[in-house]
Amino acid sequence: MKRRAIIKIGSSSLLDERGDIAVSFLRRIVDVIVEFEKRQWVPLLVLSGAVAIGRSDSKELVLYASSAARGQMIITSLMNELGGKVGIKFAQFLLSNRDINEPDRFSSLKQTFNECLNSGLVPLINENDATGAVQHHDFVDNDQLATIVGVVVGAEKIYLFTNVAGVFRASPNKSIGQTETPIASISDVNKELISLHLGKKSLAGRGGMEAKLRAARLASFVGITTYILDSRILENAVEIVDGKKCKGTVCLPWEKPISLTDRTRRLIVSHTSSASIKVDGGAEEALLRRKSLLVVGVTQVFGTFEKGDSVEIIGSKKQPVALGVSALSSVELVKIINLDEKPFNVKVIHADNLVLLPL
Repeated sequence: MKRRAIIKIGSSSLLDERGDIAVSFLRRIVDVIVEFEKRQWVPLLVLSGAVAIGRSDSKELVLYASSAARGQMIITSLMNELGGKVGIKFAQFLLSNRDINEPDRFSSLKQTFNECLNSGLVPLINENDATGAVQHHDFVDNDQLATIVGVVVGAEKIYLFTNVAGVFRASPNKSIGQTETPIASISDVNKELISLHLGKKSLAGRGGMEAKLRAARLASFVGITTYILDSRILENAVEIVDGKKCKGTVCLPWEKPISLTDRTRRLIVSHTSSASIKVDGGAEEALLRRKSLLVVGVTQVFGTFEKGDSVEIIGSKKQPVALGVSALSSVELVKIINLDEKPFNVKVIHADNLVLLPL
């Protein structure tokens, strides 16, 4: 089986100075795909920018979903045309969280990916914004979506292309000098998330460097290497495959990553919220013994989530210790932990719905 890699391109990279789709950049993407296939690698593309491109093309569109529908058609049509000239065939995937969270749909998605990849088709992936709920995204952003797809298909590498040269100790837009270079390698992504001062996201998308590091952290837990690169040097992805230097930031996988069974794979990729639950030392010790998380051990709730959403559990040292599917919504949980006397036996996350993260 050919080795698999995810290539995610941010919104700002797909637009030219006038806000129109950059066809010349799409040609470069297709050229990179050709080079990957020559080297027996199978790329999967996650392309952002559908909404911005749809609005640029059809300025009368007001609804976010309508702009996404139009923009996605433009991207897909252009990629199909450009790929056809060099023998590349694409298969379109527009995903929702139901495709990840529901076991039958998850199994079907995995099978479809595998058949397309084994047949020489290149998946072209995005969130299905055209039919999503108003002002609600099924995925935090496309950086997270790229990592989810990487876990589903067993990718070895994830390339997150953006409009900056990598991860910096300070915002590259403000306080660094001309000679400042990005961090070359990150071995502990969570430590960097806590310590780094990160810049704002670009105006064209809803991600940002923090989002990329969160995605890279999840990838590192399961043994996937993530590269954060400047889209102006798109061809560096091919150079990395050839064993040459990464010109941005490489986020290394954990030395002892999570062993992926079908159960753990689905639990990990169902982590589609950005919410976290902080627990005390006693609850953390219980979790490490693979016990359920009880309300009495919860100290804080960050962000919002619904019953059945996957959330991150943070230990006493501010390190993520587990992912799990919550039996309560954030609203319900906050009400309970604010009681003068917490009930002892109420489960927030059952042990069967927990995945311990490498420490």
